[in-house]
Amino acid sequence: MCVKKGEASITSLVSAFGRAYHSEFDSPKIFDDYVAKD
Repeated sequence: MCVKKGEASITSLVSAFGRAYHSEFDSPKIFDDYVAKD
C-alpha cells in the first residue's frame, strides 16, 4: 500500500488521534500535547 503525495498515512492519522485523545482525557498529564488537537 502506497501513500499518495499530499495525503497522510493511516498510521499517522491513528497516531494523531491517540495523541489528541490522551491529551484531552488522561490524568495526570505528563505532557500536554496541545498541538495534537489542532
